[in-house]
Amino acid sequence: MNINNVKHILKAIALVCLICFITDKIIFFIFNKVSDNVYTGQAVGKLNHYLKVKETKKLLIFGSSKANHNIDPKILDENSFNMGLDGRSIAYVTTLIKTIENNEDQTILIQIESEDIFSKNYDGDDISPLAIKYHRNAIIKKELDKTNYVNPFHHIFWSIAYNYKTIGIILNYMKPKYDYNTYNGYDPLYIDENQEMIFYKTLSLKNDETCQDSFHINKIYYNYILDLKKIAKEKNKKLFFFTSPLYNDFCKNDNKELSKFANENNIYFIDFTDAFVDNNSISYWKDKTHLSNIGAELFSTKIKEQLIKYY
Repeated sequence: MNINNVKHILKAIALVCLICFITDKIIFFIFNKVSDNVYTGQAVGKLNHYLKVKETKKLLIFGSSKANHNIDPKILDENSFNMGLDGRSIAYVTTLIKTIENNEDQTILIQIESEDIFSKNYDGDDISPLAIKYHRNAIIKKELDKTNYVNPFHHIFWSIAYNYKTIGIILNYMKPKYDYNTYNGYDPLYIDENQEMIFYKTLSLKNDETCQDSFHINKIYYNYILDLKKIAKEKNKKLFFFTSPLYNDFCKNDNKELSKFANENNIYFIDFTDAFVDNNSISYWKDKTHLSNIGAELFSTKIKEQLIKYY
């Protein structure tokens, strides 16, 4: 192969790369325009909704599905929003709280779980869905850069962030699932008699749960807690940490360690694991960790009672 052929090949490769680069930015721009008008659905809608209302709400709720399905925010405060999402933990939560710019008095409820706090394996991977805002929000970009969850190609091909989300975004753009103007982030779980019976039968199954004897704080989780304490001090926020109810908690060692951790770090924490231990109807539950709409209403009332004491 002579040198002229090499030059032609290199020029062709360069041209293809340029075309790919430009095409990527066009796709990115188009999907930005579309996604910016999506306020429903889990792919990006609820995140957009939160980013739009976060500065004006008096009370915000964060956590996993145990926050999303278990707390009705309107019971706590009419001007509130539930930002709970399936599979989210402290990395995702802290990053979203950091995006709050105001220094106004706000109450922030954060659902935490001992399985993450004392886990050897928790590495903050729940932050990865925020990559969709990587090139559009400086705070989110900064937090993602601290982790190993930024695709190396993401720096060149920006539209990668929309992978696996395009269908959901387009569907919610064309036909929103609900009127987001009346949505407060709470997704109750309505249970029929058949589902209630299925749950009842699962309770007779053998429990294989084992209890830990020793507990060590996950360093990544702990650093996010420190970040939250700093935010609360600098931005005039009241932090209220809590665990969600369990139908039957067989292990109490982690509860004691979690309460000890909260006391040592001077954070306001309520353990609601046994919130229904004295009055535990099957009708309150979807499964052993998620409440039905009936249980969620009762649990929300219990949280409100604690908030009144807190104030």
